[in-house]
Amino acid sequence: MTYDLFLVLPLIMLAVALALGVHQLLGLSADPDGSIQLGPNVVRFVALLTTMGFFVWFWLKNGQTLGMQAWRIKLVPFEGCELTVPRLALRCIGATVSAVCLGLGYLWCLVDRNHRYWHDYLSKTELQLLPKKEKSKHPKKQTQQNAIPKSKSKSKSKSKSKSASITDRPDRKVDTGSV
Repeated sequence: MTYDLFLVLPLIMLAVALALGVHQLLGLSADPDGSIQLGPNVVRFVALLTTMGFFVWFWLKNGQTLGMQAWRIKLVPFEGCELTVPRLALRCIGATVSAVCLGLGYLWCLVDRNHRYWHDYLSKTELQLLPKKEKSKHPKKQTQQNAIPKSKSKSKSKSKSKSASITDRPDRKVDTGSV
């Protein structure tokens, strides 16, 4: 999901920076000019592990990533199964395979009678659309801190001076010194 991309990319950058630091601490830098470089396959592997870790952690926590929460989608196991780390890691690997096969694993849901992807069957999990939350019909009641205090007596005339009405309010201070 696009929303999750904004969370995963900084995590990937942090993980690659940590891998660079470990690479330098171990003295694996072979460049004569002292620059530190990781091979492209190492960076890809770190990015894949970070992405898988992100999704597995969120799915284990509550079955949803932050992007899935915005779209009311939840990952649920098939009947009789539960969400485990190996099952979720298998789902991530299956989703990668589905994408690498020119997206055929994702397009499979268009012809499948249960509208499931390849990685759904592989990991025995599926995505479920959650119902919309009903909005409260009653407006929020004001708390006493936010409420404006009412005057003590309703029988006072409206022809009161402005300074007198201000002094009735406890949140206002007016200097009533002699002129």
